[in-house]
Amino acid sequence: ILATLARYPLIELTRERVREIVDAFGPDSDRAEGVLARAALLGVQFEEGALRAAAGADAPLVDQVLDSVLLHGLVRAEGDGRYRFDHRGVQEHLLSRIQNLVDRDTVLRETADGLFAFYGRIRADVAVRAALLLRRAGERERAYTTIFRATRAFGRAFETQRALHEHELTRRWLATDDVKAPDARLAELAMNEGYVAYFALRYDDALAALGRAEAAYAELGDEVMVARCRCFVASVWFYQDRFRDSEARAKESIEQASKNDPGRAVTGLFAAHLLAQHAGLRGDFEAALRWQLDVSEYAAASGKLWREAFALLKIADLELVLGRVDDAERHFDEAVAGIHAV
Repeated sequence: ILATLARYPLIELTRERVREIVDAFGPDSDRAEGVLARAALLGVQFEEGALRAAAGADAPLVDQVLDSVLLHGLVRAEGDGRYRFDHRGVQEHLLSRIQNLVDRDTVLRETADGLFAFYGRIRADVAVRAALLLRRAGERERAYTTIFRATRAFGRAFETQRALHEHELTRRWLATDDVKAPDARLAELAMNEGYVAYFALRYDDALAALGRAEAAYAELGDEVMVARCRCFVASVWFYQDRFRDSEARAKESIEQASKNDPGRAVTGLFAAHLLAQHAGLRGDFEAALRWQLDVSEYAAASGKLWREAFALLKIADLELVLGRVDDAERHFDEAVAGIHAV
């Protein structure tokens, strides 16, 4: 073995082994290499289910390709459908070959879609990996949409440093793409900055960023997002104990809401939730419940099941406070069913 390594460095042995594996598939060699490329894009360790989801039209070749790389010792099985490249150099070599693939962009795009298909769309780390692949595939709008969503998810989970990292990555993309105002992506960048600052309890920074976002959306003529920015400011004021300002702004925002338009419904659910909080602070739990029922209707109109489930949990809480145990139990069960549906 030592004599062989002396004559053929590891990278050369890896190249030769990969060539042998790919060439053995004859007329399907390009497709086989596409499967290997997808495995490498999934990571040093990858799951068979994720590879199948990413393989697209080449899925029928997955079993044969896995058998071949296992036989040649390039990959080892770790149980429960998990595999690992025997050496990071193997994965790196396969990644280096992707640039020359005939269907390079398809491989990148289908790997991104496979990540979502296998792991779902909730995990922020998965969204970041998918966004990077989509950008390499030339699907920049999808990449922006995905990285924006990931940033907010990290912020919501109080993973502030990770959220800021993805925020700066997005800023670099925008600079590289020479994006100039007015542009909705710049407005959303400012909105996300406010979002992350809000969850990090940096309320003054949140207000400054939301002010920039509102101005950017106003320049674009996007009344829906202007209203949402203004409603978001009301939430920040609430946690700054500026209750009078917060409630007045929430009432103003509810006037801009609609249960017949998904975008305006989102503003409505935030505003109604805030008004429910204000009513609760005053001890008016009947009013809080009425507003929270309104939140549920706005959530349903927004088309997002998880928002509706969250609203139902709040309704159940208020019904317990009011002694309506049967109603609380019914709404709690509905909320749990909605969460499972997500």
